[in-house]
Amino acid sequence: MPLTFGRLIALLGGWSVLMIAISGWVSHMIGEGLLSKWRRKEQAELESLRSVLANDRLSLESAAKSFQTGQDLNQQKRLAAVERMWAATLELRKNFSAPVFFLSILLPTEYDVAVRGGKGKGIAAAVADLTLESIGKSMESADLIEQDRPYLGETLWLQFFTYRAFLGRIAYIVVEGKRSMRFAGDWRQDSGVRQLLSYVLAEQAVSGLLTGTDSAISINRAINSLESLILKEV
Repeated sequence: MPLTFGRLIALLGGWSVLMIAISGWVSHMIGEGLLSKWRRKEQAELESLRSVLANDRLSLESAAKSFQTGQDLNQQKRLAAVERMWAATLELRKNFSAPVFFLSILLPTEYDVAVRGGKGKGIAAAVADLTLESIGKSMESADLIEQDRPYLGETLWLQFFTYRAFLGRIAYIVVEGKRSMRFAGDWRQDSGVRQLLSYVLAEQAVSGLLTGTDSAISINRAINSLESLILKEV
């Protein structure tokens, strides 16, 4: 008996079975196609993500290197600024050594006697050339430090500014005493001196430096206290 198409269908279980088989095969093929497409899409997205992550990593590394370079450069500028400021501090100490010497040798009761002794004589000779003009020039020598203020910080800048102003005030007191041949009193009683020291020192420390008139070295103690503040901040 010849094998006809109808008989073949019958042998395979009929049209229903055949349609189910074909439907399953088609579904399988569609599923494989979708799965393959999804895998290709997933692979493309994964590669894209890897590329983005690699670029982000390079950007972060570049930013970190730039930040470190900037930090190193700023640190170098800070160190250079501190060195210039301390050099200026030593220069101020040198420029104002004459009035400091005068006040560190004599007691307040001896100021007037010394300046009335005449120019070029005795201890008064140390401040014979001291004038308001020379004070101004001595203080101007530290003006360039102003440009380093961003790298020094406000605390250190205030301490340096106070140190310079304190020395200038001391020198002014001596100049005025010379001019009038009569000092207004002990430099420790000067309101300007007290006000300047109170900017950077506690009230108790200021009182300790300015109380009493029996020690001529108080001026050195005050200067050392200001310099110590600067060094600690550095």
